[in-house]
Amino acid sequence: MSYFRRLFTIGVLLVLTTAISFALKAEYRFELCDGNETTKNHQNTGLDGTLGGDANISINGGKIQNGLSLRGNGMMSVKHNANLDLVNNLTISFWVNPKEN
Repeated sequence: MSYFRRLFTIGVLLVLTTAISFALKAEYRFELCDGNETTKNHQNTGLDGTLGGDANISINGGKIQNGLSLRGNGMMSVKHNANLDLVNNLTISFWVNPKEN
């Protein structure tokens, strides 16, 4: 089965690190959604995500909270924000649960 035909459930955690300290910039649990198009960032840093393509929120489908389901052309995008002007290290953490269609 092609990777594009698989269903992925993803939880995303974005962490910005520096030599002095680290600060969590974005955490998407996917339970704070505006309809099914916008997912809120729990860190209140203005980094809310907008769903596109065939992406949708899978209620009770995540490991801990809800999950984001992607089928081939789904995505979540975040508008430009000064919090994303990364100059040092970046850590991204997420869980992927691949499922057949």
